[in-house]
Amino acid sequence: MDKITEEIELSSKAKNKSFMLGGIFLVGTLIISAMTKTLVLMPLIFGILFIVIGFLNMNIKAFKFYEKHLVFQAGFINKKMVLYKDLEGYNIEKRKIIIHYKEAGKLKSLKLLKEIIADEDITVLQRKLDLLLKK
Repeated sequence: MDKITEEIELSSKAKNKSFMLGGIFLVGTLIISAMTKTLVLMPLIFGILFIVIGFLNMNIKAFKFYEKHLVFQAGFINKKMVLYKDLEGYNIEKRKIIIHYKEAGKLKSLKLLKEIIADEDITVLQRKLDLLLKK
């Protein structure tokens, strides 16, 4: 098992987005239920679902750097592993970070919004990617 050399967490904005949506749905359920005098289940279910997703995303690290590869994970479901030898480059734009890599001989891109990691972690990510691309 590879040893983790560095980790970058999800930003608080990314972690709290599910809780905010869940809260909006729960408040919406209360308002609609009060207006119709019946319990409306659809927004209630969505509210509970978003809150559960928020708790599942609490301890997720957006980037984990191992000895030979990195793992990107923006949520509890999707996970992408990229070998360091397959890294081709990266771009940091105004709102996005794009990491270029090869997979099965084809050039692919991993695109993510800058808001999912904290501003100071963007500098850490940039430094780490620069270091990896010089090897």
